[in-house]
Amino acid sequence: MSNKELVLDFWKRAIGQGNLEVAEQRIAENYIQHSASGKPGKAALLEALTMLKQVPKPENPPKPFMRVIADGDYVVLHMLISFGGQTMIVLDMVRLQQAQFVEHWDAIQPMTEATAKTAIEGPTQIDDPGQTASNKQRIADFAQVVLKEGRWERAADFVSPAIIAHDPESRPGVSGWREMLQRYTLEKTYRIVGEGNFVMTQSRVLQNETPYVCYDFYRLDNARIVEHWRVKQPIPATLPHNNGMF
Repeated sequence: MSNKELVLDFWKRAIGQGNLEVAEQRIAENYIQHSASGKPGKAALLEALTMLKQVPKPENPPKPFMRVIADGDYVVLHMLISFGGQTMIVLDMVRLQQAQFVEHWDAIQPMTEATAKTAIEGPTQIDDPGQTASNKQRIADFAQVVLKEGRWERAADFVSPAIIAHDPESRPGVSGWREMLQRYTLEKTYRIVGEGNFVMTQSRVLQNETPYVCYDFYRLDNARIVEHWRVKQPIPATLPHNNGMF
């Protein structure tokens, strides 16, 4: 199986069906956890999956995945999840080696059901597989020149005037999207993962001195950003591990 197939199969069988044998096989002994809600190590994840197995499941649960991209060792899932009466947008990222999960990151953003639907809707099909490298470079340049350096006069070089912004904080159109992004200071971009016309960045941003882990999901067409989604989570002062969120 490809890395993408391995991750989707894990979600279906280990998480959805509670198959702990699959979890035992797929999680590496040196598994590194970065989630703010996860304890460190393989044993802790298996314990969490064991507890999750006891939670009653709906008979026909909706498929949570909206977008799934794979790039080398990385697989990224953009999801809408309802759990314990709470609706959440989740960005999940896994690094694999030799068909095993060796590292995991995420961001979880609670929303109302109506807001979450707007925040995640849109195209899901991966196009232009031959443009992965060039699209990743375009987003790297946009993040550095526009978001990091604040050279918004260059934004038109990267962004379509018809951009669709899904972040609930953003008003429609380029000006509303720009206003939303300018409320945050980009400190550092840690990873850029892409497949075809979709590119995701993992960054640390600040808003009013509050640090966030921020995942920006872009769709490009003809080297321009035409659609944008965002999942962010405040970085807590303390974590249940020493691995950081990046």
